[in-house]
Amino acid sequence: MRRAALLLLGLLLFTGRALALDCFLNGPGGAVDVTAQVEPFAVPANATPGDIIWESGDYTLTVYCDNNTADQHERENVFAWINPYPSQTDPYYQLGVNFNGQQFDAAGGLYGLDTHQCVDNNVLAQNPDLMREHPEKLCSGNAAQVHTSRAFNVRFRLYVKLNSLPPPGYQSALGSYTLVQFDGKGGINQLPDARNLKYRLNGLNNITVLDCGAALTVHPENQIVDFGTVSAADLANAPRERTFSVTATKTQDHTCSMGFRLAAEFYTDQPLLAGNTALDLQNGLMLNILEAKTPLVFNHYFLFADFSTHSLSVERTFTARLLPIPGRTVTPGPWEATTVFKINYY
Repeated sequence: MRRAALLLLGLLLFTGRALALDCFLNGPGGAVDVTAQVEPFAVPANATPGDIIWESGDYTLTVYCDNNTADQHERENVFAWINPYPSQTDPYYQLGVNFNGQQFDAAGGLYGLDTHQCVDNNVLAQNPDLMREHPEKLCSGNAAQVHTSRAFNVRFRLYVKLNSLPPPGYQSALGSYTLVQFDGKGGINQLPDARNLKYRLNGLNNITVLDCGAALTVHPENQIVDFGTVSAADLANAPRERTFSVTATKTQDHTCSMGFRLAAEFYTDQPLLAGNTALDLQNGLMLNILEAKTPLVFNHYFLFADFSTHSLSVERTFTARLLPIPGRTVTPGPWEATTVFKINYY
């Protein structure tokens, strides 16, 4: 009997991705998986496809990233990966993320946003000779300025956009949604023990479909609050004030049988001061919006109207106040600022 001996040779390769960055909430060793609960909200009957029917308040996080172990001693920028994991879809609703003022629909898939927060390589940072030989690999380009960790703040929101109006009583299949994960430029680390901060929301199925809605009107009708010509000397003596009003009127027909409330906010992407109660006009002046002499917080929802009772119309009067920022020089010239009055139904 003839026999043949077959020698089998092989090479086992490790195919796991080299992990480039760790990112935590607030500081080293902080949480890496944060989940928040969405409060119930409602869809008005007068909403039209394409409308953003609900938007959360601001989620503001301090992100801390370190442990850059990228190949070739390379520096690494922190990326915010929007819509990092596929989620349940709904025929009537479309989820999206507003990240630092930019909108990203979940239907568009994964988005990688460079935060421009640069973290130096751990191995390189421990080798002074190598840093002097290759300063171009450092974030600063200078061996005397090494950054093996970064802490920075981000602001984002979840929104729900209407694809088409669902029937009354419809129960959404939406549940949990991951808005963002912080990772390196190479993509998201999907390993179970990944140390990469991600932010999730639960409760997206708590949506009530209303059989009525409300209409908003603003006075002045052109929606412009004009302060006219004013001098720095005038403002030093007293702030300049102008009033305006917003009215919500409930739909009044035979189909409207459900009560609801309206939450509202004055939204802006411009820099804020004084606990977010003043808009920095970037010319030495700031702007408050007051109700009953109390400054309102920008980008923060408050109860605007309650139509769960017999009320059919609610009018609120506000005051826009212009005044100098203490310690800053006022720059002469024209200026303008925009704030958006947003409402949510619930």
